[in-house]
Amino acid sequence: MMPWMFWGWGMWIFPVIGLIVFLFVIYFIFTRIFPGGGPVGGRTAGEQSPLEILKIRYAKGDISREEFERMKKDVTENGGAGR
Repeated sequence: MMPWMFWGWGMWIFPVIGLIVFLFVIYFIFTRIFPGGGPVGGRTAGEQSPLEILKIRYAKGDISREEFERMKKDVTENGGAGR
């Protein structure tokens, strides 16, 4: 009996385990390099447009309605909302 025959038909399990570990490592690397949905996803999770930030500030009560409307006009005229 050959030494590799000791495992019998169970020898296929090691390449499968190796493949799973390899794919996990690749997944881990890509989630660290491209957080927030990958390279095609556009903005990352923490990145917001100026208009989104303005809406959040208004919702929190940091600025009044008049200030919100004035700043919104400035942001949309200058093209900052689309980034």
